Amino acid sequence: MTHSTQTPSGATTTLNHVTSAGATATGLTSGDTYQVVNVSAFRDDLSAPPYAATLTLTQQFIGPGPDDNFVSFITIHFTIDANGDGHADVQRVDTECR
Repeated sequence: MTHSTQTPSGATTTLNHVTSAGATATGLTSGDTYQVVNVSAFRDDLSAPPYAATLTLTQQFIGPGPDDNFVSFITIHFTIDANGDGHADVQRVDTECR
């Protein structure tokens, strides 16, 4: 899904929301196979420098047993300044058992 909004000043903010499934992962120590579901949202404002964008990624790892599931949350904020220099700030990395 993509949604764009234009403000009265002419700035445009875009939100992209993507859900994907079908990937698998293997536990390094357990050898368990996990089904991976990714949900990502990418919000940007590219109207004028400095440009900014935020990526929010939620990854669900669904394991073979009822207590083997976990989810990770990652948030990264990107900026490009008036000189064209890019910066990335990892704002959140969390993992929860579910």
